[in-house]
Amino acid sequence: MARTTLRYVTVRAADETFHTPLGLGVYLSDDYASGYLDADLKGTVTRVVPAEN
Repeated sequence: MARTTLRYVTVRAADETFHTPLGLGVYLSDDYASGYLDADLKGTVTRVVPAEN
């Protein structure tokens, strides 16, 4: 990503229906692509989706 134009963090509540724990999402995007990572509350990254041009 050459120039990040948008950044934000989300806090996701635990969901008993889908068995997902409380977590964080960090999102970065530019004019052409976006990517994100998911992490638990200890900071362990659980998923990475890189930006692709």
